[in-house]
Amino acid sequence: DTLGNVIGRKGKGRKVMIASHMDEISMAVKSITEKGFLKFVKVGGIYDPMLIGARVVVHAQERRLGVVASKAPHGMDGEEMKKIQEAKDLYIDIGVSSKKEAEKLGIRPGTHITFSGTFDHLNEHWVSGKAFDNRVGCTVNVGIAEAYANATPPVELCLVGSVREESGLFGA
Repeated sequence: DTLGNVIGRKGKGRKVMIASHMDEISMAVKSITEKGFLKFVKVGGIYDPMLIGARVVVHAQERRLGVVASKAPHGMDGEEMKKIQEAKDLYIDIGVSSKKEAEKLGIRPGTHITFSGTFDHLNEHWVSGKAFDNRVGCTVNVGIAEAYANATPPVELCLVGSVREESGLFGA
């Protein structure tokens, strides 16, 4: 549809929708400091304390790895040390030393930033990975579509991959 949702329908009768969302929490570049650090805004429900030390991918002309950082503890006063660091006070270090260097990489305000993640087997029954709720939901919808590829469901089956769930449920 016009928002970017993916919708598949098959069958007739009572409508049954199975929806999964395709987006994930992320960030966007707000500005670049003169020293080349990225200030950012959150996209979706990100809990600020989980940000410090997070590895991220900046999606510019080429993917660029970075890490979310805060003011160094030895540079904080007593009151700052007692407070949870908020996203507005954090920055992303991408290993450059100037704004000009970051801009040469194609990084601009609005450049998308996602969390860098791995897929891990915790044991034979448990796995871990970023944005797993999204990926599992989409996989279930693909499996249902495959199951009915050569069959007619007893209802009008609507399989939906929705967008912008993390930023206000717009696709839903």
